[in-house]
Amino acid sequence: MGEGIEVLFCGTGAADWDWENYDGCTGAAFRGSRRNPAGGRSGAPAMRGSCSTLFDGRVLIDCGTTGFRALVRWGVDPRKLREVWFTHSHPDHCSPTEVGALLDARGPGAAALVLRGTPPLLDRLVASLGKSSGMGRFVLRPIEPLVPFRSRGWLATPLPANHLTPVPGERPVHFLVRAPQASFLYALDGAWMTAAARRAIGSAPLDLVVWDATVESPGDWRMFEHNDLGMVRAMTARLAKDGVVRKDTALVLDHVARTLWRAPVRAPRPFRMARDGMRLAIGARGRPHA
Repeated sequence: MGEGIEVLFCGTGAADWDWENYDGCTGAAFRGSRRNPAGGRSGAPAMRGSCSTLFDGRVLIDCGTTGFRALVRWGVDPRKLREVWFTHSHPDHCSPTEVGALLDARGPGAAALVLRGTPPLLDRLVASLGKSSGMGRFVLRPIEPLVPFRSRGWLATPLPANHLTPVPGERPVHFLVRAPQASFLYALDGAWMTAAARRAIGSAPLDLVVWDATVESPGDWRMFEHNDLGMVRAMTARLAKDGVVRKDTALVLDHVARTLWRAPVRAPRPFRMARDGMRLAIGARGRPHA
């Protein structure tokens, strides 16, 4: 991608969206209009798919309930994917059905797809796909919180996320990536950043922060494993004071709950609201741009 990294927000919704009719939401439901920029019928919110984001056209973070179908919707060639990183095993972030569809769509001649996740997640995923489903189609790369790994010239560090799953031994993660082109923090499905995560981020500036913004107003009970807008503002202000967030850092609110934001959904400055199909280009030499 030259000097920067292209980011495609394939899906931006929390788990309270009804995805039963996701395949039928086409045309205006996603493009929007002057009268209803959010998309969908007049007065109705646009359908948001389950959270997944594509970086540099090669690395997909999460492939949940609508993961593969979102790639199709936004014209992504599945054969060009090289890796899928999973934050945790909740079905809106890791769906064996969608992963299987992705593997099938890549065809028999594609290079093995690298799947990265914590060991409990990978064990459950492979068990659901079937032991014989690999056949050279994918390779597993276990990750652990705070243990960096290298991928495609990037240095990635899984950060411990303040989030829970029912899977024994699973520890959900965020991802911090430092690359020659740009640096970013992907922090979905989590509440207040842990002290260990903040320490691992260090003091180097970021070009992009993707914040969990499940809840708009403070006081909701989900605040113990998801952010509300006030929590995002407080953490952003601290990171700005520390020099990690700069004036040209793109600050994106993602993982938006259908029932926990007022319509129309809008982000206060300096944040921008993630939308399905939104593209950004981030890079060290210039401001992120849409």
